[in-house]
Amino acid sequence: MGIGMLILLGLMAGMDNSNGVDDLVNLTNRLVVEQEDDWEVNEEAAADFGKRSLMGRIVAKRGITGNLFQTMFSRIWRNVLNWKVKVLEGSTDANLIGLSFHSQQDARWVLDKQPWLFNGGFLILEEWPGTGNWQDAKLDQVFSWVKIRGFPLNIFTLNNVKRISAMAGEVSDIKWNSTQQIFLNNFVRVRIGFPLYRSIFVGRFVPSNGNKVWVQFKFEKLPLLCFKCGIWGHEQLDCENEEATELDVDGTVVPKYDGAWDESFIRAHFNEVDAELILRLPSGHAGVEDKWVSIGA
Repeated sequence: MGIGMLILLGLMAGMDNSNGVDDLVNLTNRLVVEQEDDWEVNEEAAADFGKRSLMGRIVAKRGITGNLFQTMFSRIWRNVLNWKVKVLEGSTDANLIGLSFHSQQDARWVLDKQPWLFNGGFLILEEWPGTGNWQDAKLDQVFSWVKIRGFPLNIFTLNNVKRISAMAGEVSDIKWNSTQQIFLNNFVRVRIGFPLYRSIFVGRFVPSNGNKVWVQFKFEKLPLLCFKCGIWGHEQLDCENEEATELDVDGTVVPKYDGAWDESFIRAHFNEVDAELILRLPSGHAGVEDKWVSIGA
């Protein structure tokens, strides 16, 4: 019998009948609260786990077991040892996983190198939620490096790069080190978190000297993507969504990923792997604003 219960029984024996019931209820409630406050807390261990752990979503046409994931990614992450994976149960999404690594450095390396492509799909990741509860993870962005090219020099500014990048998704990094070198290269590298469930942004027309010039996003990695609706996670042959459309430069409604550009243009703007994957490219984008910052304007 616990000490709290012995104390309670002793006090009960000394109570008079007039207010004994009320006093007993109040005393019992106090003892319950005091006992609940005595649970052990280990914030240090929880924080350490969070720093070394990641949440992941497998985006694929078919599900994957924990054992198969461990086998595949042990080969991909050859220099990362002693990591563990768990397919999270109790979720409506069967493709959510938890990953825990030997060190914070290993977790950061895996996170920064995403998305991880494998046969039939890809893996997106984010840090373990600060609340400690994996149910609070969002996992709704595909981070990818792109080369933004096509800006006329007089509007090729850092602010304009930030502006067009923000139209595509969450901007996490821009490699703008030397304006002179960027002008020579005619592109700038940007890391963007593209919304997982929204039609992908691949470029747009911008105004320049009274004309409209196409600014193109060249993807360094292009995971499983539909070129009918432009959404990640399935292919065009399996797509049940409506075809994405836009207004072209003349105001005509056209398929957003229409094959209006010839092969030489595709080869010039995409790396070899992506050029083979990009079967259809956009004809144009509507809603071009009139005011883009120009150098010397």
